[in-house]
Amino acid sequence: MNISQLSPSVNRIEFEDGGRTTIVEFDERHIYVSRRKWHIELGTTTRLLHQLSKTISPASTNEPSAANEVRGSWLWLLGAIVVYFSNYSASIPLLAPALGLVWLVKFSLNIRAAIPKDWLVVNDDWGMVVVQIRAPGGESGGSSRHQMFVHALSRAIETAKQKEYGLSK
Repeated sequence: MNISQLSPSVNRIEFEDGGRTTIVEFDERHIYVSRRKWHIELGTTTRLLHQLSKTISPASTNEPSAANEVRGSWLWLLGAIVVYFSNYSASIPLLAPALGLVWLVKFSLNIRAAIPKDWLVVNDDWGMVVVQIRAPGGESGGSSRHQMFVHALSRAIETAKQKEYGLSK
């Protein structure tokens, strides 16, 4: 009896970011992007491969609103420090700790989203983002798996363009 080793398909990649799971898979004609959060299906989008750019570029982005919230939260901490060392601290003793608590909540809720993350971006021919794939963060084997997926997707896009538009290499 022969037993052959099965390797995972390079036509599918799954990653998690911020509690959301994204599954990107493709066949010879379409790319499918499915999103879930806590086992609840959020939806699936489908695009034709021949409408995509074969260049899959790296990007590093963060959530701008979260970065603004982190910057604004420092004012709450500064207010807590000023109130603590002022004469108001004696008459309102819980004001400084309350301002410090507001800072801590605003800061802790937004700091993860404010830190830039590395992505692989798939655009269409007109420059619109189709999907951002979370770049590997140092896990063993993840880097080569991502590279194989990106290479296979780029090759599938090129093949789909050749079939659709009748272009030769």
